[in-house]
Amino acid sequence: MEPTVPTTSCTNFFNYDTFTHFTTIPAVAIILVLAFLEKRKHGKGIWNGRPALIVPLNLLDGYENRLAFAAAFGAVTNETLTLFWEILYTDLEYPLWAVALILQLRVVEVTVVCFPLFACIATRHRLVGSVCGFLYSALLCGGVVTSLVQWLCESGHINKVPPAESIAIYLPVLVCYLCLMLRSAVLIIRLVASEVYSLQEDTDTVHPHQIIHVRLLLSGYYDAVLTKEETFRQKVCYRSIQGFKYPVKIVCAVFIITVILYQLAVAEIGFVMSAQELKNLDENIQLPVFNHTIIFLTPQAVDGMIGTYYAVAFVANAAAFIHIYFFLKIYRKNILRLHQGDQSFICQIDQRAQYIMASNLRFLGYLIAYSVWGTVIAFFFLLGLSLVVYYALFLMDANGYLVTFLTYVAQVLSFPATALILFYLQVVMARYVLLQDKIRPTDEDPPLNVDNRRFYEGFNFFSLFGSLTIGIFSCFLRILIGTVMGGVMVGRLDKTTFMRNMERHDRGHLSYISMLHVENSHNHPVVRVFCGVLWDETLQKRHDSQRTLFGTPVRLYRTFPDVEPSEDEHLISGTSGRKSQRQISVLKNTRYVRKWKLAYTLLRNPGLRRQRKTFASNGGHKPQEAIESVMVEIHDFSSMIN
Repeated sequence: MEPTVPTTSCTNFFNYDTFTHFTTIPAVAIILVLAFLEKRKHGKGIWNGRPALIVPLNLLDGYENRLAFAAAFGAVTNETLTLFWEILYTDLEYPLWAVALILQLRVVEVTVVCFPLFACIATRHRLVGSVCGFLYSALLCGGVVTSLVQWLCESGHINKVPPAESIAIYLPVLVCYLCLMLRSAVLIIRLVASEVYSLQEDTDTVHPHQIIHVRLLLSGYYDAVLTKEETFRQKVCYRSIQGFKYPVKIVCAVFIITVILYQLAVAEIGFVMSAQELKNLDENIQLPVFNHTIIFLTPQAVDGMIGTYYAVAFVANAAAFIHIYFFLKIYRKNILRLHQGDQSFICQIDQRAQYIMASNLRFLGYLIAYSVWGTVIAFFFLLGLSLVVYYALFLMDANGYLVTFLTYVAQVLSFPATALILFYLQVVMARYVLLQDKIRPTDEDPPLNVDNRRFYEGFNFFSLFGSLTIGIFSCFLRILIGTVMGGVMVGRLDKTTFMRNMERHDRGHLSYISMLHVENSHNHPVVRVFCGVLWDETLQKRHDSQRTLFGTPVRLYRTFPDVEPSEDEHLISGTSGRKSQRQISVLKNTRYVRKWKLAYTLLRNPGLRRQRKTFASNGGHKPQEAIESVMVEIHDFSSMIN
C-alpha cells in the first residue's frame, strides 16, 4: 500500500477571524494599563484621578511621530480591508437591521484591536508603551505570519516554491510590523540607558514649522510662492515650501491608501496569472449563424484581452497614485491659501459649526474609502469599456467587416470635423473682423467690443442654424467626457464631480472642505504663535519665582521650541552670519525694545511719520533725522545682544 500524504493536517489549523476575536483581550488589558498610568484633570477624587482617557494619536494638531503612526496604519491594513470586504460578503440570512448592527460591532472590535498600536506610540510613559507595543506588535505579526502559512498550506504550495503574489500581498504589512518592533526595541534600550522612563506633559503650543511660517510670512515669502503663475513643469514637479509640514492624519491616510492600492495591484496581477483556462485555448471558437460561420474567439484574441487587462490595471493604479500625489500638492496649496485668508477656491458652506465638525470627523474614513473604491470602480469601468471596444474590433476584423466599419466611422467623424473647422473659422472671423483693434500696441488682446455690427448680426444668424446640425455631437461628447471623468475622478475628495452650486451635495468633497476649515481654525500659524506669545508670558510670570542655585529663573513650562533659521530666511534677510540657534522669547518692555518697535513700525508704515510730534515740532521738515537717531540706538542695542 502506498503511503498517503496527509493533506488535511494543515487545513483549518488557524483562523484569523477567531484570532482577531481573542486579540481583544490583550488589547483591552494594554488600554487599561495605559489608562491607569494617566490622571484625569477633573474628578480626581475618584481613585486619585485614575484611570484617564488616553489619546491613540493626535489627529487635530499632531505633527510628531508621523512615520511611526504611518507604520502602525500600514500594519493594520488587513483589518481595514476586512471592513471593506465584509460589506460585500455579509451573510444575508439575517435581517438587514441585524446585518447593519453586526457591521458596527465589527467596526468596534477592529478599533479595539488596533487601538494599542497607536496608544503605545503616543503615550508619554515611553518604557511601558515601548514594552507593550513590542509584545503586542509581535503577537499581531505572528498572527499574520501564521495566516500566510495557512494560506500557502491550503493552496498546496507548502513544499513548493510559494507564489510571488501571495508573499507580495503580505510584504508591506510584515515590514510595518518589523519597523514597529525595531522602533520599540531601540527605544527600550535608549530609555534604560538614560534612566528616563517617562516624559513630562508636553506644553508646546507652537510647532517649529509654524514659527518659521510666521517669519517667512512677515518677509513676504508666501506672497511670491502662492501668487506667481506656475509653469507646467512646476505644476507637475513637487518642490518643498518652507514653513509647511503635513500633519499626522494626512501622512497616515496617504500611507495606508498606498499600501492598499499596492495590494490591489498585486491581486489584479495574480488573478490573471492564476486563470490558466484562458491560456489553454488552442483552437478557434466559431458557430454557424444564419448560414454564416462567425468566429467568436481565437487564441490571439485571448492574448489581446489579457494584454488589455494588464494595460487597464496599469492605467487605473497609476492614475490612483497620481491622484494621491496631486492631492498632497492641492491640499498644501489650499491650506496655505486659507492661512492667507483666501476662500475663493472653495464652495461656501452655509452650515452650523456642529455640522462642519461632524463632517470633518468623516474625512479620514472617506478619504481612504473613496480612494480605494474609486480605484476599483475606475478599474472595472475602464476594463469593461476597453474589452467591449477590443472585442467589437476583433469580431469585425475576424469576420471581414472592419474595413467597412472604419469607412463608416470616418464618414461619421466628418460631422465633428466640420464643427471643428467652423469653430476655428468663427475664431478667425472674430479676431480680424468682429472685434475692434487693440487700444495700445502692447496689449495682449483687443477689447471685447463689436466693430462691424451688421456683419456680426448676419454671421451670428448663420451660426445659429449651423450649430443646430452639429449640436447633437457636442451633446454626446459632453455626456461621454462627463461619464469617463466621473468614473475616473470618483476617488478625488479635493475635486468634485458635481456642477457649481451643487457641490455641497457631494458628501466626500464637503468633508474635505470641512477638514480645511477645522484645520485652519486650530492650526493657523499666526494664531498659534500669537497665542503662544500670550501663554509664554503668562507662564513666565507664574513660574519665575522658582530659581536655581545661581539665581537664574527656571522655566518649568515652555511654549516655543528651539528653531533654527531656515535657508530661505537667510536668503531673504541676508543674515547668514548670525547665530545658528534662534529662540522666540518674550522680551521685557525696555527702552531699546520700544525703540526697535517704533523703528520697525515707521519703516513699514511711512505715512505714520507725518502724524508724529517730532514731525510737527520740526515744522514738517527733516523727519528723517528722527528716524536716523532711532536707527543709531537700535544699532547699539543689536551690538549689545549679539
